[in-house]
Amino acid sequence: MLKAILDFILPPHCSVCSNLLASKEKAVCENCFNSISVIVPPFCERCGSPGDAVCNDCILHPHKFTRARAIGKYTDILRDLVLLFKYRRKISIGRKLGTLLGKIIQNDELLAKADAIIPVPLYPVAKRVRGYNQSEILCTEISTLTNIPTITGVLLQKRPTKPQKSIGSPESSLDEQREKRKLNVKDAFKVKKNERVKGKKLILVDDVCTTGATLDECAGELYNAGASDVYAAVVARAV
Repeated sequence: MLKAILDFILPPHCSVCSNLLASKEKAVCENCFNSISVIVPPFCERCGSPGDAVCNDCILHPHKFTRARAIGKYTDILRDLVLLFKYRRKISIGRKLGTLLGKIIQNDELLAKADAIIPVPLYPVAKRVRGYNQSEILCTEISTLTNIPTITGVLLQKRPTKPQKSIGSPESSLDEQREKRKLNVKDAFKVKKNERVKGKKLILVDDVCTTGATLDECAGELYNAGASDVYAAVVARAV
Protein backbone atom coordinates (compact mmCIF):
# COMPACT_ATOMS: atom_id res chain seq x y z
CA MET A 1 0.00 0.00 0.00
CA LEU A 2 2.84 2.37 0.90
CA LYS A 3 4.51 1.71 -2.45
CA ALA A 4 1.23 2.43 -4.28
CA ILE A 5 0.89 5.73 -2.43
CA LEU A 6 4.49 6.71 -3.17
CA ASP A 7 4.10 5.77 -6.84
CA PHE A 8 1.00 7.97 -7.01
CA ILE A 9 2.76 10.96 -5.43
CA LEU A 10 6.11 10.37 -7.15
CA PRO A 11 5.48 8.25 -10.26
CA PRO A 12 8.50 6.08 -11.15
CA HIS A 13 10.43 7.04 -14.27
CA CYS A 14 12.71 5.04 -16.54
CA SER A 15 16.32 5.28 -15.33
CA VAL A 16 17.49 5.67 -18.92
CA CYS A 17 14.99 7.79 -20.89
CA SER A 18 13.12 9.35 -17.91
CA ASN A 19 9.70 8.47 -19.34
CA LEU A 20 7.01 7.29 -16.94
CA LEU A 21 7.13 3.57 -16.23
CA ALA A 22 4.10 1.37 -16.83
CA SER A 23 2.67 -0.47 -13.82
CA LYS A 24 4.60 -3.70 -14.51
CA GLU A 25 7.89 -2.04 -15.50
CA LYS A 26 10.78 -1.74 -13.04
CA ALA A 27 13.74 0.68 -13.28
CA VAL A 28 13.81 0.69 -17.07
CA CYS A 29 11.01 0.78 -19.64
CA GLU A 30 10.45 -1.97 -22.19
CA ASN A 31 11.13 0.53 -24.97
CA CYS A 32 14.68 1.12 -23.76
CA PHE A 33 15.34 -2.54 -23.00
CA ASN A 34 14.09 -3.65 -26.40
CA SER A 35 16.38 -1.13 -28.11
CA ILE A 36 19.49 -3.11 -27.08
CA SER A 37 21.50 -3.93 -30.20
CA VAL A 38 22.16 -7.67 -29.87
CA ILE A 39 25.20 -9.20 -31.58
CA VAL A 40 24.03 -11.53 -34.34
CA PRO A 41 25.97 -13.73 -36.81
CA PRO A 42 28.49 -13.49 -38.22
CA PHE A 43 30.66 -13.23 -35.10
CA CYS A 44 34.03 -14.58 -34.00
CA GLU A 45 33.77 -18.23 -32.95
CA ARG A 46 36.20 -17.62 -30.08
CA CYS A 47 35.47 -14.24 -28.48
CA GLY A 48 31.99 -13.51 -29.87
CA SER A 49 32.85 -10.12 -31.36
CA PRO A 50 31.09 -9.16 -34.61
CA GLY A 51 33.03 -10.19 -37.69
CA ASP A 52 34.95 -13.12 -39.09
CA ALA A 53 34.86 -16.81 -38.11
CA VAL A 54 37.98 -16.22 -35.98
CA CYS A 55 38.95 -12.56 -35.58
CA ASN A 56 42.51 -11.27 -35.94
CA ASP A 57 42.70 -10.42 -32.25
CA CYS A 58 41.97 -14.03 -31.27
CA ILE A 59 44.58 -15.28 -33.75
CA LEU A 60 47.24 -12.92 -32.37
CA HIS A 61 46.17 -13.27 -28.71
CA PRO A 62 44.50 -16.67 -28.19
CA HIS A 63 42.21 -16.96 -25.18
CA LYS A 64 42.13 -19.77 -22.64
CA PHE A 65 38.35 -20.11 -22.87
CA THR A 66 36.96 -22.07 -25.82
CA ARG A 67 34.21 -19.64 -26.75
CA ALA A 68 32.64 -16.44 -25.40
CA ARG A 69 29.26 -14.96 -26.17
CA ALA A 70 27.88 -11.51 -25.33
CA ILE A 71 24.53 -9.79 -25.60
CA GLY A 72 26.01 -6.77 -27.33
CA LYS A 73 28.69 -4.11 -27.44
CA TYR A 74 29.49 -2.06 -24.35
CA THR A 75 28.01 1.12 -25.82
CA ASP A 76 24.81 3.17 -25.79
CA ILE A 77 21.81 1.67 -23.98
CA LEU A 78 23.58 -1.55 -22.95
CA ARG A 79 26.39 0.38 -21.28
CA ASP A 80 23.82 2.49 -19.39
CA LEU A 81 22.01 -0.63 -18.20
CA VAL A 82 25.22 -2.33 -17.01
CA LEU A 83 26.27 0.74 -15.04
CA LEU A 84 22.83 1.07 -13.43
CA PHE A 85 22.85 -2.59 -12.47
CA LYS A 86 26.44 -2.65 -11.23
CA TYR A 87 26.76 0.65 -9.40
CA ARG A 88 23.22 1.93 -8.75
CA ARG A 89 21.75 -1.26 -7.25
CA LYS A 90 19.17 -1.67 -10.03
CA ILE A 91 18.88 -5.42 -9.46
CA SER A 92 15.76 -5.74 -11.62
CA ILE A 93 17.84 -4.62 -14.62
CA GLY A 94 20.38 -7.35 -13.86
CA ARG A 95 17.63 -9.96 -13.79
CA LYS A 96 16.36 -8.89 -17.20
CA LEU A 97 19.90 -8.92 -18.60
CA GLY A 98 20.46 -12.37 -17.11
CA THR A 99 17.35 -13.69 -18.84
CA LEU A 100 18.47 -12.22 -22.17
CA LEU A 101 21.94 -13.74 -21.74
CA GLY A 102 20.30 -17.06 -20.91
CA LYS A 103 18.48 -17.01 -24.26
CA ILE A 104 21.78 -16.49 -26.05
CA ILE A 105 23.26 -19.48 -24.21
CA GLN A 106 20.22 -21.61 -25.10
CA ASN A 107 20.77 -20.86 -28.79
CA ASP A 108 24.52 -21.53 -28.84
CA GLU A 109 25.45 -25.06 -29.91
CA LEU A 110 28.37 -25.30 -27.44
CA LEU A 111 27.23 -23.30 -24.44
CA ALA A 112 23.80 -24.94 -24.39
CA LYS A 113 25.51 -28.28 -23.59
CA ALA A 114 27.42 -26.96 -20.54
CA ASP A 115 27.22 -28.87 -17.25
CA ALA A 116 27.32 -25.84 -14.97
CA ILE A 117 27.60 -22.06 -14.75
CA ILE A 118 30.18 -20.30 -12.56
CA PRO A 119 30.05 -16.57 -11.69
CA VAL A 120 33.29 -14.62 -11.84
CA PRO A 121 33.87 -13.95 -8.13
CA LEU A 122 34.40 -10.67 -6.32
CA TYR A 123 36.95 -10.18 -3.57
CA PRO A 124 34.98 -10.53 -0.28
CA VAL A 125 35.57 -6.93 0.80
CA ALA A 126 34.42 -5.60 -2.58
CA LYS A 127 31.30 -7.76 -2.40
CA ARG A 128 30.45 -6.47 1.08
CA VAL A 129 30.88 -2.86 -0.06
CA ARG A 130 28.68 -3.34 -3.14
CA GLY A 131 26.24 -5.57 -1.35
CA TYR A 132 26.09 -8.23 -4.07
CA ASN A 133 28.04 -9.89 -6.85
CA GLN A 134 26.44 -8.86 -10.14
CA SER A 135 27.67 -12.07 -11.81
CA GLU A 136 25.80 -14.21 -9.28
CA ILE A 137 22.55 -12.40 -10.04
CA LEU A 138 23.07 -12.99 -13.76
CA CYS A 139 23.76 -16.68 -13.07
CA THR A 140 20.54 -17.09 -11.09
CA GLU A 141 18.45 -15.89 -14.03
CA ILE A 142 20.44 -17.92 -16.57
CA SER A 143 19.99 -21.09 -14.52
CA THR A 144 16.26 -20.47 -14.14
CA LEU A 145 15.85 -20.18 -17.91
CA THR A 146 18.29 -22.87 -19.10
CA ASN A 147 18.16 -25.36 -16.20
CA ILE A 148 21.98 -25.38 -16.20
CA PRO A 149 22.95 -25.35 -12.50
CA THR A 150 25.08 -22.60 -10.98
CA ILE A 151 28.12 -23.59 -8.91
CA THR A 152 29.23 -21.05 -6.30
CA GLY A 153 31.94 -21.15 -3.65
CA VAL A 154 34.37 -23.03 -5.92
CA LEU A 155 36.08 -20.24 -7.86
CA LEU A 156 37.32 -17.58 -5.42
CA GLN A 157 39.16 -14.28 -5.68
CA LYS A 158 42.03 -14.53 -3.21
CA ARG A 159 43.43 -10.99 -3.43
CA PRO A 160 42.03 -7.56 -4.31
CA THR A 161 42.51 -6.22 -7.82
CA LYS A 162 41.96 -2.85 -9.44
CA PRO A 163 38.91 -2.45 -11.69
CA GLN A 164 40.07 -3.48 -15.15
CA LYS A 165 38.54 -0.37 -16.71
CA SER A 166 40.94 1.76 -14.65
CA ILE A 167 44.04 -0.02 -15.99
CA GLY A 168 45.96 1.86 -18.68
CA SER A 169 45.60 5.42 -19.87
CA PRO A 170 43.57 6.37 -22.97
CA GLU A 171 46.88 7.15 -24.69
CA SER A 172 48.28 3.65 -24.15
CA SER A 173 48.00 1.06 -26.90
CA LEU A 174 45.66 -1.91 -26.70
CA ASP A 175 48.66 -4.22 -26.31
CA GLU A 176 49.92 -2.18 -23.34
CA GLN A 177 46.49 -2.22 -21.74
CA ARG A 178 46.22 -5.97 -22.33
CA GLU A 179 49.53 -6.68 -20.58
CA LYS A 180 48.71 -4.43 -17.62
CA ARG A 181 45.31 -6.06 -17.20
CA LYS A 182 46.90 -9.51 -17.28
CA LEU A 183 49.27 -8.49 -14.51
CA ASN A 184 46.41 -6.98 -12.51
CA VAL A 185 44.59 -10.33 -12.27
CA LYS A 186 47.57 -12.70 -12.38
CA ASP A 187 47.24 -15.31 -9.61
CA ALA A 188 44.19 -13.46 -8.23
CA PHE A 189 41.85 -16.46 -8.39
CA LYS A 190 41.86 -19.99 -7.04
CA VAL A 191 39.66 -23.07 -7.20
CA LYS A 192 38.74 -25.12 -4.16
CA LYS A 193 36.73 -28.36 -4.10
CA ASN A 194 38.15 -29.43 -7.46
CA GLU A 195 35.82 -32.43 -7.59
CA ARG A 196 32.89 -30.10 -8.34
CA VAL A 197 34.43 -28.96 -11.65
CA LYS A 198 36.55 -31.93 -12.70
CA GLY A 199 35.57 -33.26 -16.11
CA LYS A 200 32.80 -30.69 -16.56
CA LYS A 201 31.96 -28.20 -19.29
CA LEU A 202 31.64 -24.83 -17.56
CA ILE A 203 30.41 -21.34 -18.46
CA LEU A 204 32.06 -18.38 -16.76
CA VAL A 205 29.61 -15.49 -16.36
CA ASP A 206 30.55 -11.83 -15.97
CA ASP A 207 29.09 -8.43 -16.77
CA VAL A 208 31.69 -6.95 -19.16
CA CYS A 209 34.61 -8.32 -21.18
CA THR A 210 37.27 -5.90 -22.39
CA THR A 211 40.52 -7.70 -23.26
CA GLY A 212 39.37 -10.95 -21.68
CA ALA A 213 42.17 -11.00 -19.09
CA THR A 214 39.90 -11.79 -16.13
CA LEU A 215 38.05 -14.53 -18.01
CA ASP A 216 41.36 -16.03 -19.16
CA GLU A 217 42.78 -16.08 -15.64
CA CYS A 218 39.62 -17.74 -14.27
CA ALA A 219 39.50 -20.22 -17.17
CA GLY A 220 43.13 -21.19 -16.55
CA GLU A 221 42.39 -21.99 -12.92
CA LEU A 222 39.35 -24.08 -13.87
CA TYR A 223 41.37 -26.04 -16.42
CA ASN A 224 44.05 -26.63 -13.79
CA ALA A 225 41.30 -28.01 -11.55
CA GLY A 226 40.29 -30.53 -14.22
CA ALA A 227 37.48 -28.83 -16.17
CA SER A 228 37.06 -30.35 -19.64
CA ASP A 229 35.90 -27.14 -21.36
CA VAL A 230 35.49 -23.54 -20.24
CA TYR A 231 33.24 -21.11 -22.09
CA ALA A 232 32.27 -17.54 -21.19
CA ALA A 233 29.06 -15.51 -21.33
CA VAL A 234 28.99 -11.77 -20.64
CA VAL A 235 26.42 -9.03 -20.88
CA ALA A 236 28.61 -6.73 -22.94
CA ARG A 237 31.98 -6.71 -24.62
CA ALA A 238 34.18 -3.81 -25.58
CA VAL A 239 34.59 -3.93 -29.36
